[in-house]
Amino acid sequence: MKEEELKPYYRKRIKVTFVDGTAMIGFFESYNSELDNDPDLPSIDLRNDKNELYELYLTEINRMEILN
Repeated sequence: MKEEELKPYYRKRIKVTFVDGTAMIGFFESYNSELDNDPDLPSIDLRNDKNELYELYLTEINRMEILN
């Protein structure tokens, strides 16, 4: 997934499907650009229903879907 594709999903409850076929559901809290996340890759922060925060690298994400 590319950075310019993220805007419609920001601050929404989404389902993220990873390149390996697994999926995760949560709230898209923030985006970390490559410049802000140096030396790591661009990523998003996703908070699940248990209030756990995960950093997901864009290179791991196949697609995202807005749930509600």
